[in-house]
Amino acid sequence: MELKLYTENIESYLKCDSVINYDNAKVSELANTLYESSENETDYIRKAYEYVRDNISHSADAGEDEVTCSAGEVFEAGHGICFAKSHLLAALLRAKSIPAGFCYQKLILDDETAPVLIYHGLNGVYIKEYDKWIRLDARGNKPGVNAQFAVDSEQLAFPIRPEKGEEDGFVIYPDPDKEIVKALKENTSRTKLWEELPMKLEYNEEEFEITDYITPEEYMAMRLCVGWAEFPMEEAAEGLKNTAFLCCIREDGKPIALGRAVGDHGYVVYIADIIVRPEYQGQGLGRKVMESLMSAIKGSLKPGYKIMISLLAAKGKEEFYKKFDFIDRPNDAFGCGMHQWIEGE
Repeated sequence: MELKLYTENIESYLKCDSVINYDNAKVSELANTLYESSENETDYIRKAYEYVRDNISHSADAGEDEVTCSAGEVFEAGHGICFAKSHLLAALLRAKSIPAGFCYQKLILDDETAPVLIYHGLNGVYIKEYDKWIRLDARGNKPGVNAQFAVDSEQLAFPIRPEKGEEDGFVIYPDPDKEIVKALKENTSRTKLWEELPMKLEYNEEEFEITDYITPEEYMAMRLCVGWAEFPMEEAAEGLKNTAFLCCIREDGKPIALGRAVGDHGYVVYIADIIVRPEYQGQGLGRKVMESLMSAIKGSLKPGYKIMISLLAAKGKEEFYKKFDFIDRPNDAFGCGMHQWIEGE
């Protein structure tokens, strides 16, 4: 078994958002309490895991019909289904700067009463002491289910039975799957949710690989395919080396969409390139690149810090960037953007 990160951008596994809301006062307080009683970081991971496993009930086991989703909701209610509990565990770990993500298995709901395949959620967690990622299943133990914290020999809630069509999931995603979150938020009762459990994941619809690297040769080929200026390969290599954030979408290893941003490691970030190969345009890849970059940039912010993000939109693409809250210039407050190319002699 080899676990695989969905993205090498480690900041993606640390971010706080409306679902993994470790800025929730009670979640933060719980994280502090568990952390203060821990011997080290690994011990804290174990305690956080065991807390969610043992002190937060699985909604079905507890007979609860309320549906929870965000970490804060799960803690307040004291229960959640597997997906929701994984959100709380991720929040507790990220609150202490421990990278954590999400894995999904496909399991039979019930061999006797509901022999249908549904998804089951668990966590992928980075153990710094051992420099390795492991999976933890905080679903909650009961007769026939005995998940444990383990670094060397994984012990999850359910064994995978391929002969029944069950599938394991070794990819660690930085965000809860959107189909999962949508189901949790749109269903007002677990009874209703049980009838509409997601049969697919948005992640599994991805046909392309998202990476955070590109070679100078690949980069220059991407520029040329959209008619952008060419410059020496050594200059391209130097520019890539100093890139702060990069997203490269590949198909069969070949770059088909690219975005990168540079910055001063302070408050200035400039999005320098958003490129989609002409034959792949119109498929939403530019949006995926921008979402990845904006997520990484926002994830790098420390509490109280601010970043000014700038870009030069290609003519006719202004509306695209407005969707990401960029504003036109000139306007009542700002003059127009300006630039120039210079060439060494």
